[in-house]
Amino acid sequence: MVAEGLAEINRCNERFWEAELLRLKGELLLRKNPPEPKAAEDAFLGALHVAQRQQAKSWELRAATSLSRLWAERGEREKPVELLGPIANWFTNGLETNDLKRATELLDKLGV
Repeated sequence: MVAEGLAEINRCNERFWEAELLRLKGELLLRKNPPEPKAAEDAFLGALHVAQRQQAKSWELRAATSLSRLWAERGEREKPVELLGPIANWFTNGLETNDLKRATELLDKLGV
């Protein structure tokens, strides 16, 4: 379904959901047997770039959280903090949303 959604985005050039579909693609790639972490990282980076280009902060937060979680699971600490910290700190409203809670929980886990 995600692949169909991305194909439809390319067909009709309506890109509102593009970042989220790319992020979901990355999440699914991590759940494959065997997982595909490099392809997932590429999907998360694509989602992040689309969200930034669209100035879609909520999609950017989701993509950055997914990417940062992947990096943290690989044992990296600096990259997730540098990416996710500023994005999470940008939000002043909606501090109780699940997306922001997930981001701050990950940052807390990383010791920020």
